[in-house]
Amino acid sequence: MVSDTTALFTPAEVAGLFRVCVPTVTKWANTGKLTAIRTLGGHRRYPGIEVLGLLAADVSAQMRAVELVFPGWRVWRTDMGVQASCDTRRCVIRAADPTQIRAAIAAQITEWENQ
Repeated sequence: MVSDTTALFTPAEVAGLFRVCVPTVTKWANTGKLTAIRTLGGHRRYPGIEVLGLLAADVSAQMRAVELVFPGWRVWRTDMGVQASCDTRRCVIRAADPTQIRAAIAAQITEWENQ
């Protein structure tokens, strides 16, 4: 991911970060969720600071959702992605994003139930 928050992202880059289609990014701009800057050629570009802030908020919401689905698990962000730990058992799981953490927790719970 681009670390320079002064960068401008293309619609395709923003869509890739959020795993949505380009028309969704355009809709976000039209509804004010994201600010679009127009190039001289009329193409949309999105400020990096705003995109990264929205992405951080989205990841936080996803982590809270994992904690709601799996009570007793704590999820937090690390430099390398996302990490989760179980309150009742000695178990720590690491993954790149909350979606992977959610799948890994479900797999771990299934494994515990089958023991």
